[in-house]
Amino acid sequence: MNHQALKTFILSLFLTFSYGSAVFADDTDIYLGDQVNVIRPNLLFVLDTSDSMNAKVTGTSTSRLQNMREAMHDIVLGLDNINVGLMRFNGRRSGDNQTPT
Repeated sequence: MNHQALKTFILSLFLTFSYGSAVFADDTDIYLGDQVNVIRPNLLFVLDTSDSMNAKVTGTSTSRLQNMREAMHDIVLGLDNINVGLMRFNGRRSGDNQTPT
């Protein structure tokens, strides 16, 4: 190995080992991170409001739509620090679907 190649090799080893430790992170850093500048995630629920959702659930007196409303109520109340959007899908014409809010 010539002198220049040896210098390059030693320099690359030095840089690898001196800066390589800076990229290690604990798993909790990914999930907890810097709590000062937290960016809340966005969550969009697309809800089926088509006519089929008015059908009664077998063995009950409630409709699919009523069950969905109750489930969504429980889900949304259980969320914290999340931006939530609701969008309805009714399966009719393409222009009938509402934009997210």
